[in-house]
Amino acid sequence: IEKPEGVRNMGSYDALFYTEEQQRRLGVDESGAKVARDRSKFFAPEAAPAASGRFPEHWGRPPLKQTRDLRPLPGGYGMGSGTLAKWVAEKMAVDAAGGAGSGAGASAARSWPDLVGSSGEAAAAAIRAARPDLSVSLVGVDDMMTMDFREDRVRIRVKEDGTVDSVPQVG
Repeated sequence: IEKPEGVRNMGSYDALFYTEEQQRRLGVDESGAKVARDRSKFFAPEAAPAASGRFPEHWGRPPLKQTRDLRPLPGGYGMGSGTLAKWVAEKMAVDAAGGAGSGAGASAARSWPDLVGSSGEAAAAAIRAARPDLSVSLVGVDDMMTMDFREDRVRIRVKEDGTVDSVPQVG
């Protein structure tokens, strides 16, 4: 972590502190202690081209694993990592080619709200029929699972009675 840039005169000594800009950028408070970050703010620029968010909604979520560099993003989307720059360039190229996506089900459904309350097995069969490109699995409401985001996976959370608890979605 970098040295604090702020200086506060405490009478008999000067105290260093992290400026507001450093706090936002580094995710720390004045003293340098880590604070929880709201990831939506991390991805939101000060002047975003899209009104509803930083990127067009049909692009999906940006990659979570990114390099630690900072560069201008194509299309006036602010600053971001090289990974994010590559992702934006790819999505812009698909849009320019007139396609809604490049994968087998990229333009297909990404969530299934109508399956809530139905049988988990029936929901899995319906999703597999609609999107054969996805890996579909049933998990219990209280089951432990990884929190990574994957574009090729749908997890269906089921209650003890086997019915779907929440909206199944890609990720």
